[in-house]
Amino acid sequence: MRYLSQETDPDVVRVQRAWVEDFVAKNPDIDIILESAPNTVINQRIATYVQAGATLDVIHSDPGSSARLAKAGLLAPLDDVVERLGGRDGFLRNRLLIVDDVVYALNQSAGIPQFHYRKDLFEAAGLKPPETWEELLHAAKTLHSDEVAGIALADGENRMTTIMSTIFVWQNCHDLFDADLKPLMDHPRTAEAAAMYAELLQYAPPDAAAWSFAEPIESFWSGRAAMVLYWHALDLTFRQNPTMVDQAGIGRVARLVEIG
Repeated sequence: MRYLSQETDPDVVRVQRAWVEDFVAKNPDIDIILESAPNTVINQRIATYVQAGATLDVIHSDPGSSARLAKAGLLAPLDDVVERLGGRDGFLRNRLLIVDDVVYALNQSAGIPQFHYRKDLFEAAGLKPPETWEELLHAAKTLHSDEVAGIALADGENRMTTIMSTIFVWQNCHDLFDADLKPLMDHPRTAEAAAMYAELLQYAPPDAAAWSFAEPIESFWSGRAAMVLYWHALDLTFRQNPTMVDQAGIGRVARLVEIG
């Protein structure tokens, strides 16, 4: 059995390999080949396997890619697995990928990005941690300089930019689609969120136009950015630059919008 994962963090891979070793020890008739590919190239790796007709049994992919693979008939149904786990009602909402009333994927994990900021830079500028979009924009503009960008945000044509910009839409009490999956991109709140994201990008590093998942947090822990939105920034900062941890403050992303 070949398992392609997009987890490349050494600590995570080490845990995954321990799981594999434990599973194989209990099921000696099953061999598992664990492969890792960065999230920026995993779809290309999947396409390579498909085109070559090679075996690829389990994929750790994103929901959008999984839905496309399901629609293309490239995924096996998982309804029998879901039933053995207690049925669909035993899962939280949106934890199953269902296409045409067939389950094709199970949620592996979920995370909520946090707002990380440089306490030392905020104190030096006399700023408090932002609680609204206006305050966030003001802080990014105030702290932006040739040496340190105001905020680290992805702006490349990739899933990271989609995720981060969509968070702003959700913060603005709106969504990209309605209950019937009709696009809501022309709604004023969607436009307002997109405009705020675009305005914040003025205070991101110049190379943010090519950024994906890794670059925003690297920019923060290396001291090139005063703020960042990321899932597990503190542990990455500690690993890469422990001296930065004492200077890092953490806020809640959900507090960055104020709806009247």
